[in-house]
Amino acid sequence: MDTVHNIELKETLLSKILATFGSQVGMFMFAMATQIVISRALGPEGKGLYSLAWLTAIAVVTLTHGYLSAANSHFAGRYPVERPALVGNSFLISGVWGTAVVVITYTVVFRFRGGIIPELNSHLWLMVLAAIIPLILFECSNGIIMGLDWMRRFSLILTLRKALLFFGVLLLWLIGRISVESAIAMWLASSIISPILQMGSAWCRINWRIKVSIPLLKRVIAFVAQAHAANVFTFLTIRVDMFLIAYFLTIKEVGYYSIAIGMTETIKYLPTAISHVLIPYISKRDNQAGDKITPRLSRLGLTISFLVAIFLAIVGSLLIKVVFGEAFLPAYPALLLLLPGAVIYTLATMLAGDLIGRGLPKYAMYISMITLITNVAVNLILIPRFGIVGAAISSSITQSLTGFMFLYAFLRESQTPVLETLVIRRNDIKDVIKAIRHR
Repeated sequence: MDTVHNIELKETLLSKILATFGSQVGMFMFAMATQIVISRALGPEGKGLYSLAWLTAIAVVTLTHGYLSAANSHFAGRYPVERPALVGNSFLISGVWGTAVVVITYTVVFRFRGGIIPELNSHLWLMVLAAIIPLILFECSNGIIMGLDWMRRFSLILTLRKALLFFGVLLLWLIGRISVESAIAMWLASSIISPILQMGSAWCRINWRIKVSIPLLKRVIAFVAQAHAANVFTFLTIRVDMFLIAYFLTIKEVGYYSIAIGMTETIKYLPTAISHVLIPYISKRDNQAGDKITPRLSRLGLTISFLVAIFLAIVGSLLIKVVFGEAFLPAYPALLLLLPGAVIYTLATMLAGDLIGRGLPKYAMYISMITLITNVAVNLILIPRFGIVGAAISSSITQSLTGFMFLYAFLRESQTPVLETLVIRRNDIKDVIKAIRHR
């Protein structure tokens, strides 16, 4: 029997969700520890510059990599025979297309450097460029691992990536060599090591088979055409406020806002775990599988996210003061205003996984286009007048809109009653465990 099939039989959907959620918690702990070290060592301004640098690298990759992770996950799950070609095509895309992106970005940035994020010096820009190819390969390999349904391996390497960054930054702090440049260098190192481990795992699990398939590449591109637009619009909707804050305000304000954003990320960990598992789960079955399991997981994830948000609202100010330092207390009002949208956005996170698993990335494209326009317009109005509080209001509005639109799309495809997707029931936990054990 095939190695892949053996491993898939050993893991229930419940174990995959728990493994992925455990990874999200581990990632949060290491990411938060990294933020604490950087915040206390560099202060609000240094923290803001660090956040702006890595976010710029992520932005370049998001704008150019084509959402290959979703495509690879869908094709690896639905078409097992194509897995060796997915590995070969991923190496090809990362090398050829990644190099083109680096050259184009280098040409644009160093010709118009004074007008393109002038806060980043030449050393930071070079590290941003060096991260592009590894980050594209990481996206490709993540998709294959998810499509192979090896959520434990997927989760382990994601956590290891955050751990490497934390221990690297901690070492720099202990030896007195920490700076924005050295911290970004550690981030770059973790970004290079993690795709090597992830792609090596994917390649190993298909017995080191590899080939390049142009017909498959064309099919992937057709899938990506819609998914990429959705990914770009979604990323800009979520992160454009950071760039607008840097433009209209100061790097210190970026530092405050990055703390608020980082704390709201805790709300999304369980929904993200659910989404990661739903994509391959539904891809390997018919769409009725999603009709049965997605509503239950959705209402559970939404309820838990709401409880986490209540906790953050109550103790958020104290946490910021104790963990990051009193200098970061201006982040608390923005945190409060971000929480409602973050909770509702968890619907988008979970239900997008269901729709991608059904092979329907079109909804994400349409929804993200609408919400991006809304977010930019509201941010341009509110940030100059109200600073990071205005950015938080804009984010909460657009994330809420995104969540409700994904809810509409899912209900349309599944014909599920709205309350069944939103309102938790007494026996939900027991029913979900029973359903996913008898998949």
